[in-house]
Amino acid sequence: FGNMTDTSDRRIFGFKIGWLRYLDDKVYEHFYIGVIIDTVKWTLWRAPAVFKEGMIDTDLFAFLVRHRFFPPADILQQVRYLRRIGTDQQSIYYDYLNMCSQAGCYAGGKFPENLQESHDVMVNYINQLKEVRWNQDFKKAVNSPQYLSLLFDGENSDIFCILAPRDAEDLAKEALSLRHCVRSYISLVAMGNTRIYFLRFKEKKSHSLITIEVCKTSVVQVRGRANRDPFEDEVRFIKKWCQAKRLTFTL
Repeated sequence: FGNMTDTSDRRIFGFKIGWLRYLDDKVYEHFYIGVIIDTVKWTLWRAPAVFKEGMIDTDLFAFLVRHRFFPPADILQQVRYLRRIGTDQQSIYYDYLNMCSQAGCYAGGKFPENLQESHDVMVNYINQLKEVRWNQDFKKAVNSPQYLSLLFDGENSDIFCILAPRDAEDLAKEALSLRHCVRSYISLVAMGNTRIYFLRFKEKKSHSLITIEVCKTSVVQVRGRANRDPFEDEVRFIKKWCQAKRLTFTL
């Protein structure tokens, strides 16, 4: 705090202590005094008008704390906007700003007139970016030698085969066709944490029958439509596949 023997609050704290009267009393309950002093000092240097336009509550102060390390040029306008939209909408605005920062763009501008709509647009956009990234990693995973090594066509007398998905969309289609949640495994496959295979008819490979999850060298899930268990002929073929590929299957 500087020279503690000095009687000047400006020299001790870096600002006139009277500025603290603009902070709601609850701010002192939620933040350490060092954080409060540093944030007030930074805000007075960056945008002193923030303190002249009304009481700073805990939510607004939390915003100032976050942006003290990455100061936007329009801090005053943002505080005014937060005051205008009210406390019920502030968390949505924080979420909106975080997504805009990730994407490098603002769907509804920095101060959207329709905050909920702009927020929802950014949610969809971020999800699309994630899907693109996951699909790229997914394709790499399913085309790896380790993944392809478990493909299986069986013997000539067999009516089944084991296929691998080609891209993330194949898992989405499998989930839709069989009414289960394998779509949620896209990121796990993309990261190499698990592998998904399809049991299909040889003569009708586009028709979904059974979805199989393999973790390391074990078959850990086998599910048909609406999460049904496999039929006896399907189990027999899966066991033959496991034996040929040295997988454990205890279901």
